[in-house]
Amino acid sequence: MEPLPASGGRLAIGATFGQAFAAFTHQPFRALILMFFYIVILVAISVGAMFSFAGSEILKAGANLGAGLVELPLDQFLIIFGVIMIATIAFSGGLVGVLTEMIYQRPARIRHLFVGFPRILPLFFGIIFYAVMVSAGFALLILPGIFLLSAMMLWPFFVVDSRLGPATSLGASYRGVLQLGWWRVFFAFLVTIGTMFVLISIVSLIGGAGMAAIMAELIGGNEKPADMMEILISMTPILALTILTMLLMNLGFGLIMASIYAQAKAGEE
Repeated sequence: MEPLPASGGRLAIGATFGQAFAAFTHQPFRALILMFFYIVILVAISVGAMFSFAGSEILKAGANLGAGLVELPLDQFLIIFGVIMIATIAFSGGLVGVLTEMIYQRPARIRHLFVGFPRILPLFFGIIFYAVMVSAGFALLILPGIFLLSAMMLWPFFVVDSRLGPATSLGASYRGVLQLGWWRVFFAFLVTIGTMFVLISIVSLIGGAGMAAIMAELIGGNEKPADMMEILISMTPILALTILTMLLMNLGFGLIMASIYAQAKAGEE
């Protein structure tokens, strides 16, 4: 593991990004596979819940495209929403566990994706407390909301890794970020978000141009419609590039947050 700044010191932005990069390069394929598995399992649970409790309504709406949105009874909607919410909270907590293992350059395994389940109640109440406090901050002329948003954003790491309660985790994140330097943490956050936005824009431009070229070649000037399989095969490189970029961006953002957490935790000890 690359050395982190000394306990109680200010956030070293360059070392933070270097720590995140070193954590990824230590086990890149495993990291990508775990991130991909995290996304797939959430999609599978969401689709499974919808078709398990509202399959007939969804199929009926699909057969009649003019029917508009699927209207579900309240009880079915609440069940589907509850299943998806529980899965999202639990596996997002597990992703925090994976990122924590990676930032300390310990082997991240599939079992770490399930460490959020025992912490689901603290995670659930942490989301509520965090949302209420940030919303109240934004109601007070926006700036307090921005301050609290970044000052308390490390709370899931304290819940999952340090096993603190929701309120205690918010307080630990607040103290840790202030000790590291709020402006430094906020700047690292902005740089990360800005980099992600640039990458998304580049991939969108490449994907849009490639899609347009493919459709023009396959459809333009042809009297018969293009074969759908041929279109899908031609789109595969673009889709693969898009998926890989999204995986790398989410991993990068998560590892940078994990690095900041590791430094904040060192200051707490």
